[in-house]
This record gives sequence, structure tokens and C-alpha cells, in this order.
Amino acid sequence: MKIHLCAGAASNRRYCVVTRHPSPLSYPLAHGADAKPVMEEFSLDTVPLDLDETTGGLVLPDMVGNDQNYLILRRPCADALLESFSLGPHEVLPATLFNKKRRIHADDYVVLNPLGKIDCLDVECSDMDDDGDDEPSVQLFGSFALDRARIPEDWDIFRVRGVLLGYMFSERIVDFIRQQGYTNFVFETVTLS
Repeated sequence: MKIHLCAGAASNRRYCVVTRHPSPLSYPLAHGADAKPVMEEFSLDTVPLDLDETTGGLVLPDMVGNDQNYLILRRPCADALLESFSLGPHEVLPATLFNKKRRIHADDYVVLNPLGKIDCLDVECSDMDDDGDDEPSVQLFGSFALDRARIPEDWDIFRVRGVLLGYMFSERIVDFIRQQGYTNFVFETVTLS
């Protein structure tokens, strides 16, 4: 079994990218909390996302790069992943990309939000941040390892408690993404202990 980190970075500057999202949805979408109640509270029927046309281009990829820790996928890509793989508890929220003129650039995207975080970080083999808070986390540019025995074998995408950015993808879903030729996914192999 191999696990890969997908941190959400864009693979090519010609692709769309989102670099800010000041919204009440920011916390739940970045941290794996349920965002549907927030959408209902603010009467939102889509997650509005502003493209950064300075940092990225206007070409529509299957995964939109971002520094918000969101998993923004083109709907057909998300549908294929949801149909073919086990993602554990999650929500799928419609998303709309807006250009700098506030016009809709694309409305066939979703934010796939895996709910919760798995406690499988091997803190003994990871560069941990010692900032004194209750939730230990990996240093911003530190390396980390996951405890193989605590990784859910039946989940193909998940977040890890203590890893602040990115999603863990199983080897089988990474192979599928590559076979399908889905664009803008960048993966790094994760160390397992």
C-alpha cells in the first residue's frame, strides 16, 4: 500500500487557481467540518470562488489549484471518483469559478470535502511543531510519516490530524486519476512507518 499527498498546488500556470476565499465557508472547507449548515445559514447554493488571474491562467483543469486547502474538482472528475472509490464521510458542494470581472468562468465544479481527520500521524517519525497548543501538528515545511496500521484501508481520500495542508490519496485512486488523464493533480509519496 502506498499513500500520496495531494497538496492542491497547481501543476501549470496556464490552469485556473484560487488564492483567496474570504468566506464563512473557509474554515469548514479547509478543516473537514460540515459546511452545509453554513451554506444554508447564508442562503448559498454554490461555493463562490474567485480566480487569481495574476498567479494562474484561465484554462479549466480537473482539479483547481489553490492555497485554501480545498479539493476543487470538475464535476465529471468528482463523479467518477465518487462512483469508483470509497471516500468515507464526505460532502460534495457545488462550486462556481468567477473571473476578475465577477463573471462566471465555470459552474461545473464541486468542492469535495472529506469530513473529519484520521489520527494516523506517526509523531515519533515526524517533524512536529512545538508551539504549545493542544493539537500537535507537523512543522510547516517539515517531513512526516503515517502509521501504516492506523490508515483506513477502505478510504481512498482522507485528511490526517496534525497535517495542516493537503489530502491523502490511496495508490489505487492515484493510479485511476493518472489512467484517466485528469489534469492538474500533483502527488508526493508519503512515508509510512
